[in-house]
Amino acid sequence: MPIGYFDDNSIWDILGIIPFKKGISYQLNCYGTDTHTQVLIPYTVEYLLDEEIQNADGGFSDNMVLKVSYDGTITFVWANKITHLMTKEFVQGKDYSFTRITI
Repeated sequence: MPIGYFDDNSIWDILGIIPFKKGISYQLNCYGTDTHTQVLIPYTVEYLLDEEIQNADGGFSDNMVLKVSYDGTITFVWANKITHLMTKEFVQGKDYSFTRITI
């Protein structure tokens, strides 16, 4: 495995912590966690913009919006700049799409 290995499941937990810079595309070398699919999955990540999202308590949180592309799937991730947790996610795959919001 090349240096910089990321597990394809754990990448979603660390995206908000990585100090990405706007307008730069990054490649993260990820691998499937199943022993039969341990192949390189190159994830491309780009920090697109900042956006405020209204919280359940009526307040607002400042988020970075990341575009994550891999294997024909595009995911937009909103990560809280203070907590570094994912607050929203929109996924568009080949035959599906969904939105997940954390309250």
